[in-house]
Amino acid sequence: MEEFFEQGDYEKQLGMTPDGLFDREKCKVPGSQCWFYDNMGKPLFEALATHIPETQTLLDVMRGNKDNWKAMC
Repeated sequence: MEEFFEQGDYEKQLGMTPDGLFDREKCKVPGSQCWFYDNMGKPLFEALATHIPETQTLLDVMRGNKDNWKAMC
């Protein structure tokens, strides 16, 4: 998130309006982490686990992490 926020800070310095995900004053980190899991992490790790079953543990850990982030929403 810090990298995204630094990008948003830079865009503000240039007089631009950063996307909400990049704006440290507007971004709701727990919600953005849940979005990332649902739309990026989960599909990627499900595909990986399908082809390399040993990576199922990674998917399980991600699910637990999402539950923790969701509890913060």
